Amino acid sequence: MIRTILADDHVKFRKSLANMLEKSGKVNLLAQAENGNEAFKLVRDHKPDVAILDITMPGRTGIEVAEKIMDAGLPTNVILLTTHDDSSLVVLGQKAGAAGHILKENVFEDLLIAVQTVNEGEKFVSSCMAKEVKELNKLTHQDF
Repeated sequence: MIRTILADDHVKFRKSLANMLEKSGKVNLLAQAENGNEAFKLVRDHKPDVAILDITMPGRTGIEVAEKIMDAGLPTNVILLTTHDDSSLVVLGQKAGAAGHILKENVFEDLLIAVQTVNEGEKFVSSCMAKEVKELNKLTHQDF
């Protein structure tokens, strides 16, 4: 079971994702947060394998939480969720230490695959953004 925390400020959306994760039989959902500050505290306290973080949250953004996790040397792989189809956000997330990036419109198709992928030490980007991200990474010399 992949030990996971989930953070998103939209309660109904978060609960839908939590339900999907719990029913998968592959994920142990340890805790949920509704803001970035709470998300970091949960990561620090539980040290999950994977943290699923909304990019746009009150307190700290998902990118800021990812950076704080990386700076603290915590062994948690981060997946960022967003409604914004913007490859520059993926690059910012990469620089902050995120291993995955999922568009919310694809989350129900991509999330379990992403959790398994980043838990195995690989990177994941929603397929609809992968080509654009790859091109942008060539320009910025990133590896994602």
